Amino acid sequence: MTFDEQRLRAIVAIADSGSLGRAADQVNMSQPALSRMIHDMELRLGRQLFERHSKGMTPTIAGDILLRFARQLTFDMQQAREALVELDGLRGSRVRVGAIASAIYATVAEAISALLIAAPQVSVEVFEAADGELTEALAERRIDLMIGSEGLVYEGIRPLGPCGEGDHFTVCCNRATARLLPEKPQLADVLQQRWVMLNKGRTPRHYFDGLIAQAGAAMPEIAIETNSIAAQIALLQTTGLLGWLPWPVVRDQIAADSLVALNIPALTLPRHFCIYRRSNGYLSRAAELFLEKLGVGGASPIQEA
Repeated sequence: MTFDEQRLRAIVAIADSGSLGRAADQVNMSQPALSRMIHDMELRLGRQLFERHSKGMTPTIAGDILLRFARQLTFDMQQAREALVELDGLRGSRVRVGAIASAIYATVAEAISALLIAAPQVSVEVFEAADGELTEALAERRIDLMIGSEGLVYEGIRPLGPCGEGDHFTVCCNRATARLLPEKPQLADVLQQRWVMLNKGRTPRHYFDGLIAQAGAAMPEIAIETNSIAAQIALLQTTGLLGWLPWPVVRDQIAADSLVALNIPALTLPRHFCIYRRSNGYLSRAAELFLEKLGVGGASPIQEA
């Protein structure tokens, strides 16, 4: 069976969206036409590619195998088009950047601003997520570069070097909650309070749990878990809970006095940022320019692997 780009893009769209309707919008097809295309592919291949259920569609084992190749091939096709476009200059060139929230505040936003001033014809896509989601997005070719925590190891990606000055995590709460604590609170004081934290499995939560274990203390009561930095900030401002967040993310709220940073040395964790790319593949001129604005190396570290 011959696979054209439309069929490959359809497979990726259905897998990513989990919905035939949303996927149809992404590939500019009607839902019935997309359904017929997938059904025809399954008949020709003699294998079911997707399981249909009430909440949408998920790839089967055969679908997962085909999906890996579909991602690679559609990405290579797009990269080829962009490389040809760049023969005529940067107009139409694009860079897709993934970063953790703290890095966006600390260094990425400024670098993007500098890039757009130097090359206004370049377009930029920004994807904010946790380290784990970013490494997957980079390996799956959904982004071109990622800025995350230093020391990440993931198959198919490699570090290019440090990025910016990093940040540190700090305990914070609203002003009313801070008044209820001792003037100079200690670790034991804050661990007696209720907290809002990122979900288990997220990198910051892993760091926090490790610091508590390192201190030989018991975990505090986690009243609320969330996957959202914005939700944590809003809840800290409006409840009596404590939180643990990167300094660049909360510095504006602290400056405005809607949040207070508590000096708890055992829970003050420095973190360094690193920029990563895929181990192999083409890196666009727009991506190279973005790296220059970040101050990451010259041409040699980002050549074709």
